Amino acid sequence: MIELTVKSLLGGILFATSSIGLLLNLLVVSPVFQLAFAKDKSSIYVISSVNIINDILHLLITTFYLAPTIILNSFIFSDERNGNLTVFISFIFMVLWYIGNITQIVMAVNRWAVICILRSSMFTKRNLIICFSFTLVFAVAKSYIVQYVFPCCSFLVDQTVLSYSYFQIENITNYTDHSDIPLNALSSIVPVICYSWIFYTIRSAHKSITPNMAPEHQKRQGRQELSYAMQFCLISMFYTFSWIMFRVFPIIFVGRHIEWFILTSMCHVFNCSANAFVYILFNQEIRKILAMHKFLRISGIATTDYTHSHENMSKVKTITIPSSRQAH
Repeated sequence: MIELTVKSLLGGILFATSSIGLLLNLLVVSPVFQLAFAKDKSSIYVISSVNIINDILHLLITTFYLAPTIILNSFIFSDERNGNLTVFISFIFMVLWYIGNITQIVMAVNRWAVICILRSSMFTKRNLIICFSFTLVFAVAKSYIVQYVFPCCSFLVDQTVLSYSYFQIENITNYTDHSDIPLNALSSIVPVICYSWIFYTIRSAHKSITPNMAPEHQKRQGRQELSYAMQFCLISMFYTFSWIMFRVFPIIFVGRHIEWFILTSMCHVFNCSANAFVYILFNQEIRKILAMHKFLRISGIATTDYTHSHENMSKVKTITIPSSRQAH
């Protein structure tokens, strides 16, 4: 019997929010994969496909484990916070988190390479698949170490705090937390540098080049590459906000009711929904595929501007935005 409490109500809200995020991700996963492995489409969608799958798995953990345990006020299969199942599910969570860290870096470097130094050849689909294969190995190895090797402190998907915690052992250094900080920071610092460089390059290009100098197809391709950069920048902002709030909320809400910590879980859900949200709102290629579904057209989710559809089919690999070296 579920007892109606503030905690169970918050668990229900988390379940509903996470379910919506999961549905949004499931809505775009097929279009993203179609574009990722279509011969004439940008390899950028390979990165997007990794991101989407990562988000779906994270939301599955929230929807079908964290939210139900909060509602039931129980770890279900164990009375202990660090029961075997909880630690294992948290291990999966950490694998996904580390993959997300590296994906943010790859996304930003990809946009920087394509727009600023005109080196799109670095990010072929083959190279990206190899990159993410190594990323998976790294994420599994690091997660195993922090969950099962370090003396302290394993990460937990923890219903007692309505979000996430470390299983702290008194007088032992939290090696897990210390090892996570550099990677979390790097996953934000690199995108900030890359996107700042991109915007500086664009600004310099506008000052130094007459708009009519470049062929029309180059202008179209440049706008498309810039659009990808803006979408990824938004996604990186959500990601950065999410991991920073994980550290800030415990400081803000120390000594207050534990229910406030549901905000950490909600931030993570919003982060995992950001990809799908951005693609549905701003990505014309995704919207075009979704528009093929009658229900989505009727609901208005998949309306698209077909006047730009010919632009998205362009196979030209050059862009109008010059590198910063060319701008001088």
